[in-house]
Order: sequence, then structure tokens, then C-alpha cells
Amino acid sequence: MAKESVETPNAAEVNAAKLKALQATLDKIEKDFGKGTIMKLGISQNGMFPLFQAVP
Repeated sequence: MAKESVETPNAAEVNAAKLKALQATLDKIEKDFGKGTIMKLGISQNGMFPLFQAVP
């Protein structure tokens, strides 16, 4: 019985596809609700928020 070869995408291709989908989603949200709707952790766009982590 012959085995069928199934090509699986490598990690770099999977990560690239995920990043592309994430960027498309973020762009859509910013288009619908305005710039600044999504804030990435640890990144301050206007300097108003200090960049530190609080440990409970």
C-alpha cells in the first residue's frame, strides 16, 4: 500500500499567514472604530501612558 504524501506548511509560512490575517483584522477595526482603538501592550503612541508592568 502506497503512502500518500501530505505537504504541511512550515512554521514560517504559518506565521506569515497568521500575521497577515492579524494585520487585516487590526486594519478593519481601526477603519470601523478609528485610530487608537487597539493599543498594543508595551507601546505608547503619545507618551501619555507609562511603560511599566504591575505585578499583583
